[in-house]
Amino acid sequence: ELAHALATHADPAPIVTTLVSAARALAAGVPLLAVRIPVPFAIERDDDLLRRLLGAWPPAIRLALELADPTWDDDEVHARLRAHGVALVATDPGGEAPVVRRIAPFLYVRLMGRDPDAEELGRWADRLAPFLADGVDAFVVVRGGATVAAELVALLGRQVEGVGRG
Repeated sequence: ELAHALATHADPAPIVTTLVSAARALAAGVPLLAVRIPVPFAIERDDDLLRRLLGAWPPAIRLALELADPTWDDDEVHARLRAHGVALVATDPGGEAPVVRRIAPFLYVRLMGRDPDAEELGRWADRLAPFLADGVDAFVVVRGGATVAAELVALLGRQVEGVGRG
């Protein structure tokens, strides 16, 4: 629904309210850490749309936007996201690793290609370690489930004190 609202330039506020309510219900009392909203390739940069979406989003819930169309990759867009504390999702579909930009006080990374092997996880651990050492929270979604995620946490834990502990 939200992608449709974005594509048709409808007011995102009612859908954001519904989405946030549903996410809170699914969390079952556990605080929401971050919510990712994918903005598909079909939606090119639209500053008014971004303004309305950011204005409708509750600041108490961390938001990560996955802006697929390259027209969104712009310093002005990044500045607007930064001003609202919104992360830019770095998605690795497999192949060339995406640029990881620290725009918000946290990172959101998706490793969605084939199941990453130990070498690839090591490269990602090397890329993420400086951010984590600087105290930045990182939400990393890894294809391959809990075992692969645990491997990444272990690799990062060897590089950065405190990672994966608590």
